[in-house]
Amino acid sequence: MTKSNIQTALYAAINIVQELNGENEIRPTGDLIPRYSLKNFDSLCEINVITELEELLHVEIKDNELFTDTEHQPIPLNAVVDKLFLIYNNKENVNGEIKGK
Repeated sequence: MTKSNIQTALYAAINIVQELNGENEIRPTGDLIPRYSLKNFDSLCEINVITELEELLHVEIKDNELFTDTEHQPIPLNAVVDKLFLIYNNKENVNGEIKGK
């Protein structure tokens, strides 16, 4: 899966959660920081996006800090895509056996 595919899944998951929260669909960009830029986007929304991503990407995301850096500061979506790319690509081991969901 490419970073572009992962980015598409991330943006779709954000829009699903936004819609469930009664917010309008957005057109996210890589430099957007959800916690600062999206109305009512908080840690619960982040968890809901992670749940959606697990379904869309068929991976288990153990890191509840997907949307933050090592100092727990919110990060832009392009950095979230990078983290997801690593998670997705680590779900297969050397033999190609699935380790994720």
